[in-house]
Amino acid sequence: MKAYECIYEAGEDACINVYWAETPGKAKSQALHDDELGDPDCFTDIYVRRAPWADELEHASEYTFLLESLRQGWIYDWYDDELRKDRYLDEEAVPVLEQVGSLENYWKLYDEGKIKLDAKGIPTLVK
Repeated sequence: MKAYECIYEAGEDACINVYWAETPGKAKSQALHDDELGDPDCFTDIYVRRAPWADELEHASEYTFLLESLRQGWIYDWYDDELRKDRYLDEEAVPVLEQVGSLENYWKLYDEGKIKLDAKGIPTLVK
């Protein structure tokens, strides 16, 4: 199986996800029926491109996939309803994520003030 990034843009929002399939068309078919990609109206609303960096990640943990996707320039930006906070991650967070060992630990330490953002927005672990 090969990895494909499928992208759906709805107005100002863009959703992207990786799908493993034999062909780009089969990846788009998976994306069309995936709620995580938003709500594309039809097959042609989805743009697909090869993602060779993810070929070996089909059975990887979510954490491993997160680290690799961040290294590829992905940005995660969402609102945490439970905590009523915006959450944002980019490739600058990878070293600290690797230090703390999980996304859960990262946000726990961040919320406790033990991970700070410098003037450039780069996170650092405060001892």
